[in-house]
Amino acid sequence: MAKRQKIKYYVFAGTFVLFLIFAVLSGLIPALNKQKSRSGRWFWPLLIMVFYIIAVFVANHYFNKRLSYYYRMGHFVLSVMCRAENNRLYLKHGIEMRPGYNGLWVTFEILQNPDL
Repeated sequence: MAKRQKIKYYVFAGTFVLFLIFAVLSGLIPALNKQKSRSGRWFWPLLIMVFYIIAVFVANHYFNKRLSYYYRMGHFVLSVMCRAENNRLYLKHGIEMRPGYNGLWVTFEILQNPDL
């Protein structure tokens, strides 16, 4: 999951550089053509960067939703696996297996059973 986050930030940084270069070039084209209109020099670069910012917010929201889905599904699968192993083996021996915080670890608890 952390690797996906790093890749996401690298892609955002790379696309920022590309959009910035494209915005600067779109601002220089009217100056090179000797156009008298100054609005063309700043309007298109501004529009390009606003489009980039909106696209980053939308993409970030989508990727965070997907990442949250993967975290929840991973925790659910770990919980189901712990439950199956408890019923199969551990509860017979007085031990209970549970997933830890955010599914980062597994805890084993010894049950107080007077039969043992």
